[in-house]
Amino acid sequence: MSLHRPNALDLRGRPDLTGTLPWELVGETRVSGLVLPRPRREFHDPERRPREHGRLNRRRSAVIRHSARRSWLVAVILTFGLMLPGSAAAQAVSFVGRRDFPVGSCPQAVAIGDFNADGVPDLVLPSCSSDAVTVLLGYGDGTFREAGSFPAGREPSSVAVGDFNRDGVPDLAVPSSGSDSVAVLLGNGDATFRPAVSFAAGGAPHAVAVADLDGDGLLDLAVANYGSGDVSVLLGNGDGTFRPARTFAVGTNPISIVVGDFNGDERRWL
Repeated sequence: MSLHRPNALDLRGRPDLTGTLPWELVGETRVSGLVLPRPRREFHDPERRPREHGRLNRRRSAVIRHSARRSWLVAVILTFGLMLPGSAAAQAVSFVGRRDFPVGSCPQAVAIGDFNADGVPDLVLPSCSSDAVTVLLGYGDGTFREAGSFPAGREPSSVAVGDFNRDGVPDLAVPSSGSDSVAVLLGNGDATFRPAVSFAAGGAPHAVAVADLDGDGLLDLAVANYGSGDVSVLLGNGDGTFRPARTFAVGTNPISIVVGDFNGDERRWL
């Protein structure tokens, strides 16, 4: 299960929700673990925070953001953080209809980007059964068409979008759980991608976040490694390549990761 922040997929200015989750959402819990940055972009060991209790489904994790007139309503759903249908929070959330688009078997996550430079948001989804990512091009009315699939390493588990070589074209970072690496696919700007190049991560990487973690203006990767219980940080070179990973322990079986400034100190937290 994975969700992606809304990005006005129907171009009406109303954010829509994309994901592979079958239940009505949601609610809010507290963060269960934070990795704090030191000066020079080092990171402390995780700071443990209590979780709120309630009717939670013990499944996976996600971050849901809803935008209304430029203000952000953030529901952070981490370990054991899905509200069951019927809760008060779930009753306050509604969506207009549902449309399904075939993407193959075992889709693991979804991310949004404009992959053919037409100004319309598109979707990309990794499939663990085909070892590839599938691109769906948007029409701008909430409907999509398949543009093709691209090999992305063994058992891709999630996907993130960023411009890793600074050419103005969105690229992809895809954790490959079956090869303990993260695959980077540089975009061509026409909804196609160059062959994947893999960079070593930790054991069974499950999720990836994109941000400038060392303040040099270049995008870096933070990869949550389910098998080894740590996070790999790969600093970007600005040309689509990354330096060898540095590893930070975070606890057992991390399955999601998000980057943000959680205490207002203008540093990146994981």
